[in-house]
Amino acid sequence: MTAADLFDYLALGHVTAFHGANPFTHAPADFAADPFVAYGAWRFFPSAYGPLWEIMAAGLAHLAAGDLWRGILLMKAQALLSLVLTSALTAWLIWHRRRSSRTVQQALFLLLWNPLLLLDIRGNAHH
Repeated sequence: MTAADLFDYLALGHVTAFHGANPFTHAPADFAADPFVAYGAWRFFPSAYGPLWEIMAAGLAHLAAGDLWRGILLMKAQALLSLVLTSALTAWLIWHRRRSSRTVQQALFLLLWNPLLLLDIRGNAHH
């Protein structure tokens, strides 16, 4: 239900990885024969994301090698890894500012139990 962006990430990744096109000038719909394009919610629009994101999306699409389920799992894994890295950075920053393990725990609790964050990462693999 909340996975529209996830499929767009994969479709845009395919634009770069398998069609050698620029996702900022070509929409996924330009490659209608690509099976990943059919799942994209915004397949008629070029990428709205930055170049670093598109390089990563192309790499993950390449690793998925045309397997939709593998692509979904890879996108969700990158979202989970991003959350882990954000949590580590948050803990480090709070520790260096407050020097209190209790404050670090409180900050991580607020970050990791945010219901919108949990829903969006679980369903949409949103970055």
